[in-house]
Amino acid sequence: MGSGTAPGAAVSAELGARIGGDRLAAMIRAGVVKQAASAYTDVWTRYRGFSGLSLAAGPNLRLGLFEFGVLAGGALARYDLSYSYFAFPYIEPGASYRAARLDDRFSLGIGLSLPVYLRADALSLGFRAVVELRYESPHQERPSTPSAESAP
Repeated sequence: MGSGTAPGAAVSAELGARIGGDRLAAMIRAGVVKQAASAYTDVWTRYRGFSGLSLAAGPNLRLGLFEFGVLAGGALARYDLSYSYFAFPYIEPGASYRAARLDDRFSLGIGLSLPVYLRADALSLGFRAVVELRYESPHQERPSTPSAESAP
């Protein structure tokens, strides 16, 4: 039985909430994930694709326009073309930058995260490009950004 490294692609959609202080808080996130089947390895092994639901939580640190966090959680998934269900833990460190403020409550963020899926049949490591649409409640203090104010 062989093993090997094979590239693959995944896509996900998630909804999260940041709970706590302005600087240090907890993040909770739920979503759906779709992992496509991998390419063949050098020993002709191909890892099956799957889709599933995920739930994770972890600390989140905001420093000005940057946010850093580590999420740990799990996923319940089903292999493609099969009725085989499985669960696996994962960990995902990441960072993001608030690129634009759309109005007083919405902003657009971009970032990078490094998901690690700890599956029983394969270890999946990846790089994820992240685009976030953020809503901040009116009572939440926001990092200051330069603005044009008229002189008195």
